[in-house]
Amino acid sequence: MKRGVDRLFPRSAFGRIVLGLASFFCAPFFCLTAIKFIVVRKWPDDWLGWLYYLLVEELLLALATYFTCGLIWAVAMPRWLEKLKEASAKRLGFAIRLYLWGFCVLAGVVVIVVLTRRT
Repeated sequence: MKRGVDRLFPRSAFGRIVLGLASFFCAPFFCLTAIKFIVVRKWPDDWLGWLYYLLVEELLLALATYFTCGLIWAVAMPRWLEKLKEASAKRLGFAIRLYLWGFCVLAGVVVIVVLTRRT
């Protein structure tokens, strides 16, 4: 896991510049979108829409956390972030896997419903 975390939070000057630029543009977008999803909750009526809404919310929170930590890492590389960067990378990996798994299940349900629909 250490090598993967070093790829997400590089120590080289060029890697930190690239991470800083990406985080500078992506962190505000994902933070504001995640806040919007949390504050203005419009829950769907069915359970499948509810599940998809939660998956999207978790993915947005994980991306907001990663890009915020990435911006701090690119600017200062503080020691206290050493412990948080591994937790952030684990959460990002978990959220992406969870989102992809949920998306595949949702796509499978849609295909089954479309194929078994009587016309």
